[in-house]
Amino acid sequence: MEQQPPINKLKRIFRQFYYYCIAGVVGLVLSTFLIFLLTEKFQVYYLASAVFAYLVAITVSFFMNFFWTFQSSGEKRKKYSIYLIINLFILFLDIVVLFSLTEYIGLWYLGSQVVAYSTSGALNFVLEKKLTFQA
Repeated sequence: MEQQPPINKLKRIFRQFYYYCIAGVVGLVLSTFLIFLLTEKFQVYYLASAVFAYLVAITVSFFMNFFWTFQSSGEKRKKYSIYLIINLFILFLDIVVLFSLTEYIGLWYLGSQVVAYSTSGALNFVLEKKLTFQA
C-alpha cells in the first residue's frame, strides 16, 4: 500500500470519526428509544432493557461502520465477531456507569445511558478502527 501524505491520512481519520459519530448517534437514538419502550411500556428492568437495546444498536452501527464509515471489505462474520467482543467489553463499562449514575447519583436512567454511551465513544472508535476494520 502506498504511503499517504500526513495531511491526507489526517483528513481520512477525521472523516471516519465524523461518520463514526453519525453512526453512533443513530445507535444512541435507537437504543434510547428501545430502552424507554421496554422499560416504560413493557415494564422490563432498565438494565435488561439497556442490554437488549445496546445489542440491537451495535448491530445497526456495525453495518453502518462496515459499509459507510470504514468502507470495509472482507469477511463480515469475522469482523462482526471482533466488533461484538469489543462492544461487549464496552457494554460492561456502560452498564457500570449506567448503574452507578442511576443508583448512586440519582440520575434518571435515560440520562445515565446517554452519559455512559457518550463517554465510551472515543475508546470504541479507536478499538474498532484498529482491531475490527484495520482502517
